[in-house]
Amino acid sequence: MKCVTIFLPIIVITFLQYFAYGNPKCCDNGHQMKALNSTWTCQSNSNKRLQSNFQINSFITRNTNGTCVETVFQNQTSKFFVDENKNVSKKDSIEFNFFPKCCHLGRSYNQKLHSCVQMENSSAIEKFIPRDSYISIGLPNCKIISDVEQPSLESFSFPSDFIYLSKEKKNISKGNFCVDSTLDSKFIVRICEKDYQVCDQVRCIHKCCFDGQSFVNGSKCRDTFRYGVDLKSTKYIEEPDCKYNLI
Repeated sequence: MKCVTIFLPIIVITFLQYFAYGNPKCCDNGHQMKALNSTWTCQSNSNKRLQSNFQINSFITRNTNGTCVETVFQNQTSKFFVDENKNVSKKDSIEFNFFPKCCHLGRSYNQKLHSCVQMENSSAIEKFIPRDSYISIGLPNCKIISDVEQPSLESFSFPSDFIYLSKEKKNISKGNFCVDSTLDSKFIVRICEKDYQVCDQVRCIHKCCFDGQSFVNGSKCRDTFRYGVDLKSTKYIEEPDCKYNLI
């Protein structure tokens, strides 16, 4: 099988998104609000696909009253009020769209392995993530993923509810894409495709686990984001350096 060069369309991103606008985060990083016996408390969040970059965290532990924001069950977001006695009450629910980053903060995307690599410095994409916002990681429920490389962000405007492919005149809605930096300082848009037509242009590789997951302790799929798919690990894959999609 020969590698195929595909000329990709220019991508324009337009964002329509709610942010916290300076509101502090109620809990510490890695924690979210949960109701226990009608009392709201901060509990550890086992969801490895959710991060945040708030300037102020753990507001409910501070000796002051006021409003903060936090995720609750199923990553829904709400405003909370903390009184002078540190009693927490839930106020309004917030329509809060999370920034769609392919890898965790501090990591960039490896196009060869389709994995995430820890970087010494922040990845280039992170300067476009607004402060006081949440970040969703990867495409956890996508069965067909294609990668579109971009040399720069000149055609991007952050943050976004959709991606518009100008050449194909097609929108990719939120939840069906993520963006990130690559190891060679370019940018990647990963798209959750609807059908297998993408396999007619670029070969597709069947991956046992969902995007970002690997086998841990046998055949259990767990979020790792580190290992990806190494086509050079076997002699039976022709031209392992060619581009491929994951299905």
